[in-house]
Amino acid sequence: MMTGRPAFLPWHRVYLLAFEQAIVNQALKLADSAQYKAEAAKIRLPYWDWAKQKVAGLPSVVKEARVSVRISKDRREDIDNPLYSYKFGTERIDIFPEPETKRHPDKNGHSQPDLVEAEIGKKRPWETVYPMLTENRKFSYLSTIGTAKANSLEDIHNGMHNAIGGEGGHMKYPLVSAFDPVFWLHHVNIDRYYALWQAMHPTAHYEPIFSSTGDPNAASFDPKDPKHKFNDPLAPFYTNEEGTPWNIAMIQRVSPSGSNITTFDRGYHYPETTLHTSKEATEDEVRGKVTKLYGPKSNNEFPNGAIALSSLPKIPGWAQSLPASAAIRHEWAIYYKIERYIVKPNYTLLFFFGHPGNNPAEWHASPYRVGSFYSFKSTLESCTNCTQQQAANTLTSGEVRVTDSLLKGLGSTKLDDVPNVEAWLKDKLTWRILKDDGTEHVPARREGDTTRELPLGLAVGVKSCMISYPPQSELETGRGYDLNKVVGLTFDWRHHRKVTEARVFRGGVTPKTT
Repeated sequence: MMTGRPAFLPWHRVYLLAFEQAIVNQALKLADSAQYKAEAAKIRLPYWDWAKQKVAGLPSVVKEARVSVRISKDRREDIDNPLYSYKFGTERIDIFPEPETKRHPDKNGHSQPDLVEAEIGKKRPWETVYPMLTENRKFSYLSTIGTAKANSLEDIHNGMHNAIGGEGGHMKYPLVSAFDPVFWLHHVNIDRYYALWQAMHPTAHYEPIFSSTGDPNAASFDPKDPKHKFNDPLAPFYTNEEGTPWNIAMIQRVSPSGSNITTFDRGYHYPETTLHTSKEATEDEVRGKVTKLYGPKSNNEFPNGAIALSSLPKIPGWAQSLPASAAIRHEWAIYYKIERYIVKPNYTLLFFFGHPGNNPAEWHASPYRVGSFYSFKSTLESCTNCTQQQAANTLTSGEVRVTDSLLKGLGSTKLDDVPNVEAWLKDKLTWRILKDDGTEHVPARREGDTTRELPLGLAVGVKSCMISYPPQSELETGRGYDLNKVVGLTFDWRHHRKVTEARVFRGGVTPKTT
């Protein structure tokens, strides 16, 4: 596995290509006519876009245990749905003796799709996908946990594994998650987001150096390959029968003006990334589609809580370059930095606007929950990559966007009323680390410190910025509106230390010393 490394997304794409090709090859063997063989060659893996509708819902194709299929022109038959679960037959996994894969199983081992949907609703991935795609303008920010500006795609990937699998469900555990058929629908969607990001950032290039702190000048946690170079093989995958390995340069640009031929240049695309001769046309068109699909909720031309520039008596200096028809919104986020191996088993870092109560079993479903992070680690005994990361005290960093949740809780207080928003957050914001065994982990105090309850391995804070948005009417193509000058631009970043600095025992940001 390439989790926690900058090569996560390129390796992940090759992994899917290999599986898709295996499906096509099997279909070609089964096809008994030229017509069927032609259709078999067109088979592509489907995706499940769990952020599109801004509501939590499993597709019916993976939710129903039985499905009706057409056997012939005049005959249909009900069969066990192969996308509902994978049945192991006589082969069983030692750590999962169940005869088939499960999602949020109850005490009798029955999958509970309603709990899957409830957890996705609490996770709210639709609030994270848009800033992830539009604000992360560097590959290192997008690709992997530990370096992101607006959450990495890997972090979102990990969280959805937890949301779909639940306690005792296969998707929650890296070693067995791929047995659940929904794994592939989820992973193709992750690759689709990567493709959308590539289309919007055509000159973004692979950045090979990675460290546990996110500092590109720091040492890598992998002593065998300190730079994770773009021409390194993406094992165990090959491009041909002669054994030519795939490498990162075949997937991602390696310099801003890179001439390396990538999968995009060979026609690799998704429905939203229609091929053009002009990369600029593709970039602008995809920005519009992404904003329509995943932008913040809106009752009119702009997201709720946004302010049109045309309504301001004076436009701030940092907004002078924006088109006059754009709007700005004060966005708020909880940010965190946590040792990935702060506890040995997996865990969830949960955030709330209100007290979640003292019963950890109720925290996931708490009405006060506003976001979460899930560690998604393999056992150290089964994962060399994980052992290296633990030895280096690898840090994971990310954020939870809470602007829409604030709009519901603030009442008449405006998003840009910083003193009152800070006071509200200081009173309402809480967090907990919930281990997979259902108990709370409280960060330890530093030995010998008698003046302050400093946390070990966790920091939580609040930050905000201004973000620009185009009007909804300008999201269609062909209007001559340059979305690259509006979508994903952030201004006036601030850190609000007053919100969490007094609560360092549970991991609040340590106040500056004088």
